[in-house]
Amino acid sequence: KNPNYTAELTNGKYTITKTDLTISATGYSGIYDGKPHGITVEVGDSDAVVYYGTSELTSSNYNSKGSTTNPKYTNAGDYTVYFYVESGNYEPTPISGSKVVSIAKADPEFTAPTAKKLTYNGYAQELVNAGSAVGGTMQYSLDGTAYSTGIPKGTNAGNYTVYYKVVGDANHNDTAPGQIIVSISEAPSTTTTTTTTTTSTTTSDTSTDTASSTDTQSVTKKTPKYTAPIGFELDHTGKAQVLIKAGMTDGGIFMYSTDGKKYSTSLPKSADAGTYTIYYYIKGDEDHIGLGSESAPLGAVSTVITDEKLYVVKGYIYQLDGKTAVSGAKLRLMSGGKEAASTVTGQDGYYRLAAKAGVYNLIVEWKYDGVIHTSTGIVTVPTDGEINVTMPEGNVNSTITVSKGTPDVAVGGLDDEAEAICKKSGAKDVSVSMFVEIKTESDASNADKIRAIADPDMDLEFFDIRVESMADSVKKTMSKTNTVLEVVIPYSFKGREEVTLYRYHNGKAETLTESKSKKDGTYYFDKTNGYIYLFTDRFSTYAIGYFQCYSVTGIVKCGSFKGDATVTLLKKGENGEELQSAQSILDLKESKGVYTFEHIHKGKYILMTEWTDGGKTSVLREEINVK
Repeated sequence: KNPNYTAELTNGKYTITKTDLTISATGYSGIYDGKPHGITVEVGDSDAVVYYGTSELTSSNYNSKGSTTNPKYTNAGDYTVYFYVESGNYEPTPISGSKVVSIAKADPEFTAPTAKKLTYNGYAQELVNAGSAVGGTMQYSLDGTAYSTGIPKGTNAGNYTVYYKVVGDANHNDTAPGQIIVSISEAPSTTTTTTTTTTSTTTSDTSTDTASSTDTQSVTKKTPKYTAPIGFELDHTGKAQVLIKAGMTDGGIFMYSTDGKKYSTSLPKSADAGTYTIYYYIKGDEDHIGLGSESAPLGAVSTVITDEKLYVVKGYIYQLDGKTAVSGAKLRLMSGGKEAASTVTGQDGYYRLAAKAGVYNLIVEWKYDGVIHTSTGIVTVPTDGEINVTMPEGNVNSTITVSKGTPDVAVGGLDDEAEAICKKSGAKDVSVSMFVEIKTESDASNADKIRAIADPDMDLEFFDIRVESMADSVKKTMSKTNTVLEVVIPYSFKGREEVTLYRYHNGKAETLTESKSKKDGTYYFDKTNGYIYLFTDRFSTYAIGYFQCYSVTGIVKCGSFKGDATVTLLKKGENGEELQSAQSILDLKESKGVYTFEHIHKGKYILMTEWTDGGKTSVLREEINVK
């Protein structure tokens, strides 16, 4: 209010014009630092509202696809962020555009491995002290090509080049390879000092004199050079056969054992078909040191004796690089929860097992650097060639557990699932376990839902399949896996028809599809060998449905009539109609009225006998219960 002026309101039109809006938009470019980053859109002190999105924003979609929250990104990569600026008081609006958040990978921090001081001892020795890395994984190689996380080993005296590098994670670069020269020196001579004291006594009538002398000798013991024993594949003859080709050594003597407890210099023999693991060590002599011992043998080899029922399963076990042999790995050929055969690998990583025809899980366990590596694979015997296994990293393992009384199932794909979880979650330690347990209809979860979609006269056998993962000590029951697993179920098809598989999962009961596509929810039969092959990535309650078939035999009596009679087995349909299940024409004189029907499903039937005698047709009907 100003006293120098007089103001008077009059009717009129007032116009407030829009002012200019100036904005600035910038992206972000930097190296991964673990912090969130985004674009910047400045609108000054205006009332303009900025909308952000990951796809282009327009006047028709900025409200639905945009958000006033500016997205932030932490991991390495290029991210395009779209913006849309809107205001009713400024122009020009709307203003739209995009900027990029670019986060480059950082270099990992690491400590290089260091060479060990080693001396030849006849065993494979780790060549370096492990390196470490933040932002990646340290890997090693002996040829500069095939890298793995396992620390390389050497046995013989000489120089070794160990290559190393860091394989970066999603936010870090790989490093350029480095290398270290490591030497294993020749074993020094072993000197043993032996002291011998000789005492002589002279006695006279008046005194006794005693004289002594000491003789010291040095004995030098060498490390023996040797060739390891070799296992065989033998045919069963009924007579005892030597199980190995003897090892050779230039000093000491080989000791052998088939149980790892009782050792002998004699070559082991056996007449029985089966799998044999022969352990050995070298017992030192006066000129040579020993290599290995009864409690820690130098190595082992496997031999098999096969007959008409047993087949050879053989191959190599390799480290992650697919080249380096794994010695001393334990192998078990499992039929469900029962061990069919077992052995350990030789120094060359080779193994042999003997087993009957069937489908098995081959479980390989190898303890390396204090970490147990486990691989679970599926094997069909007889095999088509060698079964070679490349061991996973120590932090990726798989197992199967089959409950007592459950069919001896085998499972394929658990190793792949463990790898998938490791890559997807970024977890360092991952194990995947499958549990298979047979159930009764009364205790199977949601059995009534499966029963509701199956034929009421079907028999149903229920079983539960459960998969658990352990990722960095976090246990999880998996209702769905990343990979489709193969579950092989031994099954007798004798007397069973229309075999069908059912599943209840995630609130839905469904009939699975018979197909060899190996997709989730499919199965196929191997009726010759007695197996069902089920493929699934969903785990809960399963059922095998079938119609049990019976042989129905009886005698019809038609009084004194001895001609032909027609015997028909009838069953009521859904609408009460009588459906023919089987029919036979009998010569009553020859057959004496005995009828037989095969492949009859259980249930209630009408047995109808019809004959014509002297132009008169007679019919007899009786109810029978097939079960």
